[in-house]
Amino acid sequence: MKYIKCSNILKKYKSNIVLNNFNFTFTNEYINFLQGANGTGKTTLILCILDFLKYKGIIERNFQKFVFQPEKVVLPDYLTVDKYLKLLLRYYHQQNYNLERLLEVFNMKENINKDIINLSKGMRQKVLIIQTLMIDSDCYIFDEPLSGLDPISQNIFMNEINKLFDNNKLIIIITHFPEHYSFKKKLIIDFNKKDYYAVTTS
Repeated sequence: MKYIKCSNILKKYKSNIVLNNFNFTFTNEYINFLQGANGTGKTTLILCILDFLKYKGIIERNFQKFVFQPEKVVLPDYLTVDKYLKLLLRYYHQQNYNLERLLEVFNMKENINKDIINLSKGMRQKVLIIQTLMIDSDCYIFDEPLSGLDPISQNIFMNEINKLFDNNKLIIIITHFPEHYSFKKKLIIDFNKKDYYAVTTS
Protein backbone atom coordinates (compact mmCIF):
# COMPACT_ATOMS: atom_id res chain seq x y z
CA MET A 1 0.00 0.00 0.00
CA LYS A 2 1.29 3.46 -0.93
CA TYR A 3 0.81 6.17 1.67
CA ILE A 4 1.55 9.77 2.61
CA LYS A 5 1.32 10.25 6.38
CA CYS A 6 0.89 13.84 7.59
CA SER A 7 1.44 14.40 11.31
CA ASN A 8 0.75 17.68 13.11
CA ILE A 9 1.32 19.83 10.03
CA LEU A 10 1.40 23.52 10.89
CA LYS A 11 1.80 26.15 8.20
CA LYS A 12 1.28 29.86 8.55
CA TYR A 13 2.01 32.95 6.50
CA LYS A 14 3.14 35.58 8.99
CA SER A 15 0.30 35.54 11.55
CA ASN A 16 -2.22 33.75 9.29
CA ILE A 17 -2.47 30.04 10.20
CA VAL A 18 -3.44 28.10 7.08
CA LEU A 19 -2.86 24.55 8.32
CA ASN A 20 -3.33 23.93 12.04
CA ASN A 21 -2.12 20.50 13.19
CA PHE A 22 -3.31 18.62 10.13
CA ASN A 23 -3.20 14.86 10.69
CA PHE A 24 -4.15 12.39 7.99
CA THR A 25 -2.78 9.44 6.03
CA PHE A 26 -3.49 9.37 2.30
CA THR A 27 -3.42 5.91 0.73
CA ASN A 28 -4.10 4.31 -2.62
CA GLU A 29 -7.12 2.48 -1.17
CA TYR A 30 -9.28 5.47 -2.18
CA ILE A 31 -9.19 8.31 -4.67
CA ASN A 32 -8.55 11.22 -2.32
CA PHE A 33 -10.28 14.59 -2.64
CA LEU A 34 -9.41 17.87 -0.94
CA GLN A 35 -12.57 19.98 -0.88
CA GLY A 36 -12.94 23.53 0.35
CA ALA A 37 -13.21 27.21 -0.44
CA ASN A 38 -10.24 29.23 -1.69
CA GLY A 39 -7.75 29.97 1.06
CA THR A 40 -8.61 27.01 3.28
CA GLY A 41 -5.23 25.30 2.84
CA LYS A 42 -5.80 22.64 0.18
CA THR A 43 -3.06 23.71 -2.21
CA THR A 44 -0.79 24.72 0.68
CA LEU A 45 -0.96 21.15 1.99
CA ILE A 46 0.00 19.77 -1.42
CA LEU A 47 2.93 22.18 -1.68
CA CYS A 48 4.09 21.00 1.76
CA ILE A 49 3.79 17.35 0.67
CA LEU A 50 5.88 18.17 -2.42
CA ASP A 51 8.49 19.96 -0.26
CA PHE A 52 7.87 23.24 -2.07
CA LEU A 53 7.08 24.98 1.25
CA LYS A 54 8.61 24.86 4.69
CA TYR A 55 6.30 23.66 7.46
CA LYS A 56 6.28 22.30 10.98
CA GLY A 57 5.37 18.67 11.55
CA ILE A 58 6.26 15.41 9.82
CA ILE A 59 5.35 14.08 6.38
CA GLU A 60 6.30 10.47 5.62
CA ARG A 61 5.81 8.49 2.43
CA ASN A 62 6.89 5.09 1.16
CA PHE A 63 7.54 6.04 -2.47
CA GLN A 64 9.55 8.61 -4.43
CA LYS A 65 7.81 9.67 -7.63
CA PHE A 66 5.20 12.47 -7.75
CA VAL A 67 3.59 14.31 -10.61
CA PHE A 68 1.43 17.41 -10.02
CA GLN A 69 -0.93 19.28 -12.33
CA PRO A 70 -1.51 22.77 -10.86
CA GLU A 71 -4.71 24.63 -11.66
CA LYS A 72 -2.89 27.51 -13.34
CA VAL A 73 0.12 26.85 -15.56
CA VAL A 74 1.72 29.19 -18.06
CA LEU A 75 2.18 27.16 -21.24
CA PRO A 76 4.73 28.13 -23.92
CA ASP A 77 2.49 29.84 -26.47
CA TYR A 78 4.76 29.49 -29.48
CA LEU A 79 5.59 25.81 -29.22
CA THR A 80 3.41 23.26 -30.92
CA VAL A 81 1.60 20.72 -28.75
CA ASP A 82 3.84 17.97 -30.15
CA LYS A 83 7.13 19.79 -29.46
CA TYR A 84 6.07 20.84 -25.96
CA LEU A 85 4.98 17.39 -24.82
CA LYS A 86 8.01 15.68 -26.31
CA LEU A 87 10.32 18.18 -24.61
CA LEU A 88 8.71 17.20 -21.31
CA LEU A 89 9.15 13.52 -22.10
CA ARG A 90 12.86 14.07 -22.66
CA TYR A 91 13.13 16.10 -19.47
CA TYR A 92 11.49 13.33 -17.43
CA HIS A 93 13.31 10.56 -19.33
CA GLN A 94 10.03 8.95 -20.35
CA GLN A 95 9.06 6.86 -23.36
CA ASN A 96 6.35 8.23 -25.63
CA TYR A 97 4.11 5.15 -25.86
CA ASN A 98 1.66 6.56 -23.31
CA LEU A 99 1.70 9.99 -24.95
CA GLU A 100 0.52 8.58 -28.28
CA ARG A 101 -2.30 6.70 -26.58
CA LEU A 102 -3.39 9.75 -24.56
CA LEU A 103 -3.42 12.02 -27.61
CA GLU A 104 -5.71 9.47 -29.24
CA VAL A 105 -8.14 9.01 -26.34
CA PHE A 106 -8.41 12.77 -25.69
CA ASN A 107 -8.98 13.46 -29.41
CA MET A 108 -5.93 15.71 -29.65
CA LYS A 109 -4.00 14.07 -32.50
CA GLU A 110 -5.34 16.50 -35.07
CA ASN A 111 -4.10 19.40 -32.93
CA ILE A 112 -0.54 18.27 -32.26
CA ASN A 113 0.98 20.62 -34.84
CA LYS A 114 -0.90 23.68 -33.60
CA ASP A 115 0.88 26.35 -31.60
CA ILE A 116 -0.40 26.33 -28.04
CA ILE A 117 -1.44 29.98 -28.35
CA ASN A 118 -4.08 28.90 -30.87
CA LEU A 119 -5.72 26.32 -28.60
CA SER A 120 -9.05 26.85 -26.84
CA LYS A 121 -9.25 26.78 -23.05
CA GLY A 122 -10.54 23.22 -23.16
CA MET A 123 -7.70 22.08 -25.42
CA ARG A 124 -5.13 23.74 -23.15
CA GLN A 125 -6.62 21.85 -20.22
CA LYS A 126 -6.28 18.62 -22.18
CA VAL A 127 -2.60 19.41 -22.75
CA LEU A 128 -2.13 19.91 -18.98
CA ILE A 129 -3.86 16.62 -18.23
CA ILE A 130 -1.96 14.71 -20.90
CA GLN A 131 1.39 16.09 -19.69
CA THR A 132 0.56 14.76 -16.21
CA LEU A 133 -0.86 11.39 -17.20
CA MET A 134 1.96 10.59 -19.63
CA ILE A 135 4.48 10.47 -16.76
CA ASP A 136 5.06 7.15 -15.03
CA SER A 137 4.68 8.02 -11.35
CA ASP A 138 3.69 6.58 -7.98
CA CYS A 139 1.42 9.48 -7.06
CA TYR A 140 -0.70 11.77 -9.26
CA ILE A 141 -2.01 15.08 -7.90
CA PHE A 142 -4.47 17.28 -9.79
CA ASP A 143 -5.86 20.75 -9.03
CA GLU A 144 -9.34 21.25 -10.56
CA PRO A 145 -8.62 18.98 -13.56
CA LEU A 146 -12.17 19.15 -14.98
CA SER A 147 -12.04 22.94 -15.40
CA GLY A 148 -12.74 23.86 -19.01
CA LEU A 149 -13.36 20.29 -20.18
CA ASP A 150 -16.46 19.26 -22.10
CA PRO A 151 -18.51 16.35 -20.66
CA ILE A 152 -16.97 13.76 -23.00
CA SER A 153 -13.43 14.80 -22.02
CA GLN A 154 -14.41 14.78 -18.35
CA ASN A 155 -15.50 11.16 -18.68
CA ILE A 156 -12.28 10.28 -20.52
CA PHE A 157 -10.27 11.84 -17.69
CA MET A 158 -12.19 9.87 -15.06
CA ASN A 159 -11.66 6.65 -17.00
CA GLU A 160 -7.92 7.33 -17.06
CA ILE A 161 -7.89 7.98 -13.31
CA ASN A 162 -9.75 4.74 -12.68
CA LYS A 163 -7.05 2.91 -14.64
CA LEU A 164 -4.33 4.48 -12.49
CA PHE A 165 -6.27 3.60 -9.35
CA ASP A 166 -6.63 0.00 -10.51
CA ASN A 167 -2.85 -0.03 -10.97
CA ASN A 168 -2.34 0.93 -7.31
CA LYS A 169 -1.36 4.55 -7.93
CA LEU A 170 -2.04 7.11 -5.21
CA ILE A 171 -4.42 9.82 -6.46
CA ILE A 172 -5.17 13.21 -4.87
CA ILE A 173 -7.57 15.71 -6.48
CA ILE A 174 -8.15 19.28 -5.29
CA THR A 175 -11.64 20.48 -6.17
CA HIS A 176 -14.60 22.55 -5.04
CA PHE A 177 -16.97 19.90 -6.38
CA PRO A 178 -16.04 16.26 -5.63
CA GLU A 179 -19.63 15.29 -6.48
CA HIS A 180 -18.78 15.94 -10.16
CA TYR A 181 -16.41 12.96 -10.18
CA SER A 182 -17.67 9.44 -10.72
CA PHE A 183 -15.31 7.02 -9.00
CA LYS A 184 -15.83 3.70 -7.28
CA LYS A 185 -14.04 4.62 -4.05
CA LYS A 186 -13.84 8.26 -2.99
CA LEU A 187 -12.49 9.79 0.19
CA ILE A 188 -13.29 13.47 0.74
CA ILE A 189 -11.48 15.73 3.22
CA ASP A 190 -13.51 18.90 3.79
CA PHE A 191 -11.23 21.87 4.47
CA ASN A 192 -14.24 24.06 5.19
CA LYS A 193 -14.50 22.32 8.58
CA LYS A 194 -12.00 23.95 10.85
CA ASP A 195 -11.86 20.99 13.22
CA TYR A 196 -10.21 19.41 10.12
CA TYR A 197 -11.25 18.15 8.16
CA ALA A 198 -14.35 16.05 8.18
CA VAL A 199 -13.72 12.87 6.22
CA THR A 200 -16.38 11.03 4.22
CA THR A 201 -16.01 7.92 2.08
CA SER A 202 -18.13 6.32 -0.61
